[in-house]
Amino acid sequence: MQNSLKIDTRERFDIVSLPSGKFDRECAGKVAAVVTECRQNARSLIIDLEACNGMDEEALSLLGPWHEDLYQDGCSFVLCGSPAIIKAQLQAAELDEQLNLAPTLAEAIDLVSMEDVERELLGGE
Repeated sequence: MQNSLKIDTRERFDIVSLPSGKFDRECAGKVAAVVTECRQNARSLIIDLEACNGMDEEALSLLGPWHEDLYQDGCSFVLCGSPAIIKAQLQAAELDEQLNLAPTLAEAIDLVSMEDVERELLGGE
């Protein structure tokens, strides 16, 4: 990927918008740093894949562990805006049922917000 990540920090979550091109090793390394920061600060993460035109095997292999790590820390992890090629890659890797996928950024934000409310309600018991 030629350009750098765009990171939008909100109150309880971060949105990482990937630049146009393939989600590759270099980009995955940058996203991994954001995942680590989110885990350390108990923040959820949304990755916007709208501009991507594919994903290499290394990046694809990291999605499941990122999802598991964030959820273990009480945070959400959502992918949104996935083009058809990435949806096909997620299905082939059998990740489409494991990961939270939202068609749009607005729906991803809603999903993260609902999971936050659910955690608050369940934590109060």
